[in-house]
Amino acid sequence: MIIKQQNVDFADSASIDPIGRVFFFEQKTYRYINKAYENHINEIFSNGLISELIAKNLFVDSEISNMVFEDYNILIEHKKLINSTISDWSIDMIYDAAFCILSINGICNKYGYELKDAHTYNILFDQNKPKWIDLGSIVKMQSEKNWIAEKEFYKCLIFPLELYKKNEIYLFKKICQGTHFPSIFTEPIKDLEDTNIFIATADYVSINLSLRLKGKSFFSFKFTRSKFLKKRLANLSNRLFFSEKFFPSKNHLNKILSQLNLKVKDTRWGDYQTYYKAEKEHRFSQVKDLLKEHNIAFTDALDIAGNQGFFSQYLLEEGLAKNVINIDYDEEAISKGYQNSKGKSIHFILSNPFMEYHTKLLTKRFKSDIVFAMALTHHLILSQNLEINFIFEVIQKFTNKYIAIEFMPLGLWDGTQEVETPEFYTVDWFKDNFEKNFKYLCHKEIAPNRVLFLGEKL
Repeated sequence: MIIKQQNVDFADSASIDPIGRVFFFEQKTYRYINKAYENHINEIFSNGLISELIAKNLFVDSEISNMVFEDYNILIEHKKLINSTISDWSIDMIYDAAFCILSINGICNKYGYELKDAHTYNILFDQNKPKWIDLGSIVKMQSEKNWIAEKEFYKCLIFPLELYKKNEIYLFKKICQGTHFPSIFTEPIKDLEDTNIFIATADYVSINLSLRLKGKSFFSFKFTRSKFLKKRLANLSNRLFFSEKFFPSKNHLNKILSQLNLKVKDTRWGDYQTYYKAEKEHRFSQVKDLLKEHNIAFTDALDIAGNQGFFSQYLLEEGLAKNVINIDYDEEAISKGYQNSKGKSIHFILSNPFMEYHTKLLTKRFKSDIVFAMALTHHLILSQNLEINFIFEVIQKFTNKYIAIEFMPLGLWDGTQEVETPEFYTVDWFKDNFEKNFKYLCHKEIAPNRVLFLGEKL
């Protein structure tokens, strides 16, 4: 079968890579290979490199397709993954991404190749495991002593990780939200390594890591083979070269990199779902029954303010959804969900969809068949003073068809002591506004202070 250009959608960044453009066709992801790179692709697919990376869960599942694109001879089919960026990740997701990049580069070295890129735009998460997605980054190794992407690795990963460790959370968040981090594409181009804070942080890393390792001649960056890092890290290694002799497993790498002592900061809602598991399971079954009663079927679901993802996990376990995106602005909750959901089709996103900047970035990437907003609206309305129609407008942007929203008629009630609510704050008021924004299907009390509204997108 020949795929024609007029029938495909090209990825936003598809024109950047000279090896060939990435495009989407019939819900699948492909990359055609420019003829000048055919031998290169055939070699890395036949010599065992790509097979090993895939087998070790480091590279997105990929194969040479039987189809072709226009008059190109090679077409690669990749597993389609949800598109997230470093600004969507918790700190441990960034940490795992760093391990992924270094591990891939080490395996590439065994075959005489290396990564020419070390930024996070080539990392996506597949069932909560970071995977490299870019074939064009794998190139012939130029030197056994130096890694061509070592500077980029330092700027894109070590620098923000160190900022987080030093509790520079504001700066950490701002740089990770940069569209082209770590460079600012203006004239003249400003590079991160020229800034005073980068230099100061690099010196801090160098001194502190020297102290932590007490002058020992090995360090996790040994396998970056980097002169730059060798200088920055105060001669922690005499020879920066990846070798399984020194790093026989990821656990060993983790032990060494744990010298950074990175921990997710304690947060207000980090343990929220831990204490309400039994009550939630009963409530969730009520949601399931109501969905079935109204013949609401879906493949993809979005759980807004899903905390650690208990409800997201329930949707998967009950066969209600095949993929769930769990968005929450609480990093500790997202981190716990991410760590507890390895191998599950829940994608965790650290963000606040009700912030205008975030809304624009998120809606295009995370639109789903149905949106759930459980135990959320009372906080938005009564604590954050958001207008109800604004809340519904934002949620509407994320759904392709269905909506399920809980209303809490007792407001911020904690289950013991009654809390005064505004006079307007009633089920009828909520229903009137719901009907302005969605096609109303039904509402039902499914637990104390929990009224579930079901609707369709207008």
